[in-house]
Amino acid sequence: MDFDTVRNDNVLQPLAGIFPPSAGYARIAKSGSTHISYADITEMISAGDTEAHDLEFKSQIYDASEKSKRLLATDAAAFANSSGGVILIGIVSDRQGRATAMTDVPLGNESVGRLSNIVSSLVSPVPDFRIFPIENPGHSGYGVILIFVSGSSAALHTVKAGQGLLFPKRSGYNVHFLSESEIAAAYRRSP
Repeated sequence: MDFDTVRNDNVLQPLAGIFPPSAGYARIAKSGSTHISYADITEMISAGDTEAHDLEFKSQIYDASEKSKRLLATDAAAFANSSGGVILIGIVSDRQGRATAMTDVPLGNESVGRLSNIVSSLVSPVPDFRIFPIENPGHSGYGVILIFVSGSSAALHTVKAGQGLLFPKRSGYNVHFLSESEIAAAYRRSP
């Protein structure tokens, strides 16, 4: 997979569900956009966009620790089990979830490929997701990583955790783990 080109090719469709897209998500997915730029992401900082049901900020790239891998898988599965959303890596947020600064992360194929492998290996079934490195024009090889995860009503997405499975779902700007009764109800609603 070639991670050098940053195009959204209209994958950031409006989110299904009862919640309208957040301001930050709408800014990324603005109508007719075929190229997500570093300036678009910088605009989110200036506007004070906040984390929401469809938007998560991470200041640093997920590392190779088991805890960090599980966190990425949980974030991806939670969006897939909800109405979808975007994880932006390289964005610092305050206690209210408001974007306050950017911290460029490495964008090499190794970093981006590792993130893809984590989601593909720890989330089942694998959600529809795409990863877009967005390079800082003033800092070659560094910038922000955008992970778009489509919402899925076809199946519950689980995260492998030790000998068990977790069933995360997005609840506002937090992740909520489904109870046994919520899991059963979700399977009854599945097509």
